[in-house]
Amino acid sequence: MLGSLMSTASHATQRVDAFRDARAALQVMQRELRNLVRTQWTTPTQPQTLPTAYFALHNIYTDPVAGNQQLYALVSAKTTASSGDVCAVGYYCRWDDQLHAYTLRRFFRGSAATFTVMQGAVSYAADSALYTPSASDAVLAAYVWDLKIKMYDTGGAVISADPSCAPAPCYICDLNATSPKTLPAAIEISFNVMSPQAARTVMSVSSNPADWMNMSANLVAPHAYQFRSRINLP
Repeated sequence: MLGSLMSTASHATQRVDAFRDARAALQVMQRELRNLVRTQWTTPTQPQTLPTAYFALHNIYTDPVAGNQQLYALVSAKTTASSGDVCAVGYYCRWDDQLHAYTLRRFFRGSAATFTVMQGAVSYAADSALYTPSASDAVLAAYVWDLKIKMYDTGGAVISADPSCAPAPCYICDLNATSPKTLPAAIEISFNVMSPQAARTVMSVSSNPADWMNMSANLVAPHAYQFRSRINLP
């Protein structure tokens, strides 16, 4: 009986810790995206405006299963004493082939490195040049998947992604596009979270990311908890 009680308490603690990490991840995303910048870059050698993608729903990381969305942006977050304070950030779910699970990752490029990319582009710094996810990106929360971003205009209507954008569908706000897209007034971020105990059960049965994304009825769905937050963009 004592062993059963201790096991139950341990599992409850793990679940609380997992959900705390998920809430903290949402807070990080809220804080950074509220510092979103509309970037128009000029330098002594390039006096013309150098536009860059400052908000992008774009699948830059190649996910083994379709469904997770990826969000990238330029934000104001001073990290050096020079080169301004525009940093590149990104949030996406990465599949771990060893764990057989998804984790929520944060891509980050400091202000000096971001400035170098933008300046080196001469005419335009594309999102694929600014944002380069890697396996070393920081883990914001473990056992997180089904990342979704819904966009809203100033009237509260949902903004649809662009089906012609490659890879479709995506939505990229930049000043260089033939038809510049309007920056959303707000975005809603949601994702699913699972406790470590439940995740271990899933990982012991399946090594297929499709089971996570398809919400396998008997394996994944009963243990999934959804977190959601709405962020007003500047």
